[in-house]
Amino acid sequence: MNYQITDKPNVQFPIRISHELHTRFTQVSQDTRINKSTLLRIAMDRLVTQIQSNGITAVLNEVSE
Repeated sequence: MNYQITDKPNVQFPIRISHELHTRFTQVSQDTRINKSTLLRIAMDRLVTQIQSNGITAVLNEVSE
């Protein structure tokens, strides 16, 4: 994933996650010393890439296993 300086501003949007996921996410952020915004951008990019490559059904089947 490339992070380049651009003239377009980043877009913000709120998400709702469970308390358990927030706790896990916070722990990973602290353990890796990578801020949550960066972790979320990486995770979202990987998920969208998987969906585009493999299709939503395959990705959802992977998640539910």
